[in-house]
Amino acid sequence: MNKKEIRKISNASSLPLLIFIIYTLIGSFILKTSIKNINNGLMMIDNQSIITLIVDFAIYPILMPILYLIHYKTYGKKQNIILKDCFKKPEKSKLWCFKWIVISIGVSNLLGRISVIITELIKNVFSISANNLPISSASDLFSLLINFIVIVLFAPFFEELLFRGLIFRNIQKIGTFFAIITTGIAFGLWHNNYTQTVMAMFTGIFLCYIFHKTQSIIIPMLCHFINNLLSFSLSSSRKILNSILQSKDVEFVIHAMFTKHTLASIVYVIAILSVILLYIFGVILFIRELIKNRNKIRIIKKSSENNMSPLKKALIFFTSPITFITYTAMLILTVISLVSKPFI
Repeated sequence: MNKKEIRKISNASSLPLLIFIIYTLIGSFILKTSIKNINNGLMMIDNQSIITLIVDFAIYPILMPILYLIHYKTYGKKQNIILKDCFKKPEKSKLWCFKWIVISIGVSNLLGRISVIITELIKNVFSISANNLPISSASDLFSLLINFIVIVLFAPFFEELLFRGLIFRNIQKIGTFFAIITTGIAFGLWHNNYTQTVMAMFTGIFLCYIFHKTQSIIIPMLCHFINNLLSFSLSSSRKILNSILQSKDVEFVIHAMFTKHTLASIVYVIAILSVILLYIFGVILFIRELIKNRNKIRIIKKSSENNMSPLKKALIFFTSPITFITYTAMLILTVISLVSKPFI
């Protein structure tokens, strides 16, 4: 594979992401301005809830299919990359799939949590403050319902089709290992939020590996669904219980939780225990896999097709015009999220 082919694959893989960034930035800005003007006269609309509803519903059921179509017409059709081919029975056993779902969620979330703690410490040292949560801070029923539909239902389906079904399969022509790492980085930066970047990056890497091994999009979608369901359950229940959890009196906290907000408390406890168990078993299983397959792991691997080093391939890939603009934009938005609220 020559430089021209790598650049072509690179640009084709990044174009949907660039369109997504432009669409969401312009769309959210227009909506925020319009709704603010309406509220000045009516004062009846919850800005963030309405913006979330319109933007997210425009992104997933409308924009995502358009991105798939654009990709198919410009590149996918020639390369025979068809989404329906991803929906087939996994080539691995149920036990294997379960094991890697646990590893994916446990390890990626633990690394993500560690990265956030380190980032917060650095922000405190340099006196940087920001209120930047990946999920809306509103805890009313309408906002929770919107977040559930978008985060738990829409995201696992549409995002897996975009990143594993299209982007990963595109880049895989350059090399499977290269595609796994590159797609994982893209998935992390695509969230444009420092609190999610590291976790999403490792999740993306694991999901690409699972997709490659099972040759089916079903297991990555299921893993993504479970991960987002846990995240939503923990965040939502914590918001409802926030005032109670602020107390240092353990006896009061337990009594108040289960008398004032019984359902939210049950969800919170189950989510906390599930996350802890996933941390423990995910890390144990991952270490076991690394030890078991230590002789098969090759960090630096040359292409068998053209003997091109990973570094050279990466240089060509990331300096392709569309890819360079796309990744630079995602990186800038991620850095900006350290000191300001999200654009969307």
